[in-house]
Amino acid sequence: MPEDVKEVTMDVPPKGLKKRRRRTRKETGATVEKDHTEPAKVPIPEPARPVQLLSKSSPQTVILAPAKSKVSKILLVPKGTTKSKPVHRKTFKAKRIHVVIDNTKKTQTRRNKVVADIDSMSEEALRSAAVSAKLSKAETVAKVPLPLLRQLMKDYRMMRGQLV
Repeated sequence: MPEDVKEVTMDVPPKGLKKRRRRTRKETGATVEKDHTEPAKVPIPEPARPVQLLSKSSPQTVILAPAKSKVSKILLVPKGTTKSKPVHRKTFKAKRIHVVIDNTKKTQTRRNKVVADIDSMSEEALRSAAVSAKLSKAETVAKVPLPLLRQLMKDYRMMRGQLV
């Protein structure tokens, strides 16, 4: 360190600046002061502008369009105003509808006729009808009780669409 330079240390760092730090080098044992100057301000680059070419044949000529500025909208709301309550829309009750189907009577009559036919069948006719409808084998149909066989034939006709 030159003799004509004095080293001054302050207890309180000046405003806006940090306290100086001293670093020592291990090889020489000399002290090195770090200069705390403000860093140079780096200019912020402008946003990219769209590039327009005059012609396709000469790519050297470039025209930069001016930057678009967007104006922000500010709404001034006076103090003391409150938000209005949400409006509930009126709900309507479901209405009862009376429907008349024309051919219900015809279907009911046909169903009653088929059920009456099955009820009036004799035991042997009922068993032969079950075998001819391929509901089961003749040996198995011979063992089935009569009320169960009548209900089986009614369900079979219902499934085949012959009752309705």
